[in-house]
Amino acid sequence: MWPFLVARGKSHGQRTLLCPDFLMEHRMLLRDRIPSADGRIRTLELSPPGTDPVTVYLSEVQAPGQVTDQYGRELTISYGVIDLSDRDRPEDLDTLMAAALDQASTVYREFLADEDNFETRPSKPLLDVVPAGAPAPVRPKLPKPRPDQTDPRMLLWMLVLAALGVLARLFHDELIMLV
Repeated sequence: MWPFLVARGKSHGQRTLLCPDFLMEHRMLLRDRIPSADGRIRTLELSPPGTDPVTVYLSEVQAPGQVTDQYGRELTISYGVIDLSDRDRPEDLDTLMAAALDQASTVYREFLADEDNFETRPSKPLLDVVPAGAPAPVRPKLPKPRPDQTDPRMLLWMLVLAALGVLARLFHDELIMLV
């Protein structure tokens, strides 16, 4: 189980502030899919591209320190844990959520101290609160990132195909002129 945090700041909009490192490139998915939880623990299933679905247990509470944004609105934070196993709802979920809230509160205070320069923090698995019989955390296999540059062989093929297209057009026009 890994903790996460999605929240807005005094002057910055909703964003993912804490998430597992294996979901860092998909952190927008967390930001965009986390619904309001109104203090209750909710369950959500997410399917990051290239991975198996993950179960998200989340809650929403008032931001630590009763913080307000630039317009005077009270801020809330959405926090919880991400479960990679396919087991039922963990019996120790309340303990896990309390540990996640502790990490989330610390990260949120860091975010508020410097919203402009804050970068999403990678969370660590909550190993110290997971019972001994629980399955060990396993990192899902993520797709390899696409290279920034196109393969030179692909460029060569594109040029050959373009040249063939030009030649076909020229010969087609020549044949029509002969007829």
